[in-house]
Amino acid sequence: MGSRTGQFVICPLVYPPLMLLTYNTDMHNFNEFIEYVYSFYGPDGLYDQNRTKEQIAFAILAYLDDIDNPDAKYPGMTWGDGDSLDRERVRDYMNDIYGYVPVPVS
Repeated sequence: MGSRTGQFVICPLVYPPLMLLTYNTDMHNFNEFIEYVYSFYGPDGLYDQNRTKEQIAFAILAYLDDIDNPDAKYPGMTWGDGDSLDRERVRDYMNDIYGYVPVPVS
């Protein structure tokens, strides 16, 4: 699949040291970005909104259509190579298209 999988790193700058989950966001294709977004908003994702890959793909396409479109709802957006801002914007598009889903608190 790619190098998107999360891994833990130790942050030694605080005491006690924290383990942080990091994600490599070097997206190489559409499917990798779908998987990345799915790992956050799909069933059992970090912020589980029970989204399907189909919903994610549709929201990504809507987002990509709006990038650099001066008539878009949010003009001036740019593609960030599949970074966390892109992921959060896709989440916002899904919330607009399919309705807001609150994230369960554990």
